[in-house]
Amino acid sequence: MANFIGGIDEAGRGCVIGPLVVCLVSISEEKTEQLQKIGVKDSKLLSPEMRAKLAEKIKKIADLVKIQKIEVSKINKLTTLNNLNQIEIHAFCELIDQSRCDQIIIDSLETNLKKFKEKIKNNLKNFDGEIIARNKADRDYIIVGAASIIAKVERDNKIAHLYKQFGDFGSGYPSDEKTIYFLKEYYKKNHCWPNCARTCWDTLKQIKRKSNSNKQTTFDRLE
Repeated sequence: MANFIGGIDEAGRGCVIGPLVVCLVSISEEKTEQLQKIGVKDSKLLSPEMRAKLAEKIKKIADLVKIQKIEVSKINKLTTLNNLNQIEIHAFCELIDQSRCDQIIIDSLETNLKKFKEKIKNNLKNFDGEIIARNKADRDYIIVGAASIIAKVERDNKIAHLYKQFGDFGSGYPSDEKTIYFLKEYYKKNHCWPNCARTCWDTLKQIKRKSNSNKQTTFDRLE
């Protein structure tokens, strides 16, 4: 009987625009060589075009692919009660419980691997296989690299859809000047945030405070 291994990774964790996407990829152990042959690696090391091509090939090789998209509206609601790690752990465990894998490798959200592993185990309901938690697992384990590719492509597709509605706002990450410029201009014009933005993020709170401060300064000068 074949042993099945699974890898879990996410895309969009730190972004200020767009969803968080979590993916689990499961294959029988003898298929890992097929992932190597097609060039699977950490999604961050691949171009968008190469990721898209590999994602389709991975889906054909994999025995199971599960994707969970945590939309902005849900993130904004849940972060009032839980931190982002708790939200992701819940998503990870839902996918693991559906996987029926013998072993799951997770790209850990925390540096304390033992503690993170215990959090995963404590939230599982139907899984009795082995859990391996590692930092940089998307780089070191090809099955996690496969999950990272599909997660990133799914998020890229969502961002491309949002471009049609809002125009090109960049990557959606707070380190992207284009993204920050878009958010500043949108708030300045509409006095609210686009529905694709994570309003619970400090980045938006800072933009709002600065914008309101500038308005007050202008008002004081007029007086």
